[in-house]
Amino acid sequence: MGAEQFAIGAILGVRRAALSPVARGRPGVWYHGGAAGLRPGDWILPPAETGAVTYPFDREDVWLTISLQEAVVWAVAAGGWVYRVRPEGTTTPAAERGAGAARCDRAEVLAVIPPEEWPPLNLDGVAMEDRRHEKWRHETWAPAPAIVRRDGTRDAVAATAAETWARCDRGHYHWGRFGAAGLLAYAPGDDGRLGVLLQKRGPRTDHGGTWGLLGGALREGEAAAEAALREACEESTLDPGAPRVMWRGVVDHGGWSYTTVAAALPERVPVEPAGWESSAVAWVDVDGVGSLRLHPGFAASWPAMRGRLAAG
Repeated sequence: MGAEQFAIGAILGVRRAALSPVARGRPGVWYHGGAAGLRPGDWILPPAETGAVTYPFDREDVWLTISLQEAVVWAVAAGGWVYRVRPEGTTTPAAERGAGAARCDRAEVLAVIPPEEWPPLNLDGVAMEDRRHEKWRHETWAPAPAIVRRDGTRDAVAATAAETWARCDRGHYHWGRFGAAGLLAYAPGDDGRLGVLLQKRGPRTDHGGTWGLLGGALREGEAAAEAALREACEESTLDPGAPRVMWRGVVDHGGWSYTTVAAALPERVPVEPAGWESSAVAWVDVDGVGSLRLHPGFAASWPAMRGRLAAG
């Protein structure tokens, strides 16, 4: 069995119905996980027709599933969205993709399923070699497929061009086509001890449940400090005018880099999580950071950050 024939849902332990609605001959509720930016009334077309570069198999069809969980997996793989869709044309079961999967000629977007309604997706502990969607998203995904709007015009969805995966020269996989940045906000507590503002990642994010910095992907041409503040304010209630940027630290992997933007605050202002990417935001004493379950990237860089904070 080739990698392209292995069902993603089996990797993640997704339980599917024994037989798809198509196989039973009855209509069902269908989902599609793919590139972001589509709206109700848009048509999802096969890659062979649009010219989009996607997964390297079955480019003649549009893929569907009755499993919202599996659709979420594919959306995460694409750095995209989940849609409820209506298939059109010939629709057939796709047993090689799971009992709940099917392929069709094209599909109309009926509704966008917001991340708040996605089932939890936590990939922690799943071996990299077993995460076929993660391998493919880095190596083959192009973030701007052509689509057909309701009025028949074609469009290239470029709004999420930055929010996709990149492979660096070292062979590592990273979020953010143009790099990424995180905000290391720090402030003294009432007892004078220094603390840092950390985010507990939401369960629908990769490495969900771990702690790290607020931040995310840089947009094309965006400065790292600007991106770090923008992302931090999207993921929390932090006042963008409160932090004062003090220094930057860059980890360059060749072809992709991550910038830590350190910013001082005079005191530990109240900050709450905002949006689905954050399940919690908290001020944590510097001495207590190591006791948390940290995001792997943050865990690797924290000792150097701590040393620089201590040096003033």
